[in-house]
Amino acid sequence: MSLDGKTSRAPGSRRIPTTMTMQTQTDSTPRTPLAALLHAVPVVLLRLSLGVLALMLMLGALLVGTVLTIGLLTWALLRGRQLPPSAFSATFQRSRRRGRTAAADAGPVIDVETRVVPEQASAAGTTRPGE
Repeated sequence: MSLDGKTSRAPGSRRIPTTMTMQTQTDSTPRTPLAALLHAVPVVLLRLSLGVLALMLMLGALLVGTVLTIGLLTWALLRGRQLPPSAFSATFQRSRRRGRTAAADAGPVIDVETRVVPEQASAAGTTRPGE
């Protein structure tokens, strides 16, 4: 602030008004419905053509990916070889191995046949059901 109480500005700078109004037309004559229609048609056509172009690009990429996948699978089947693992399958297999190592460290697996123990034998203190 300067000594006289007013804010100082750089020389040659302009003050920006606090309320700005947006003007859509340069002249003061109202736009006729025909002129508005003639202005809107190219905009709509441009948007539609860009949408169709984006859709065609997406479908083309999908088609190229599908053809490449089918071609590689067919080539691998004809040559009798497996395809090299992709980055996704390598990550998936790494995560599967990580789970197996935790289970393998738990100890040996013992397969036991189960049987139902009647409640009368366990209440009498016998350990075998036939006694």
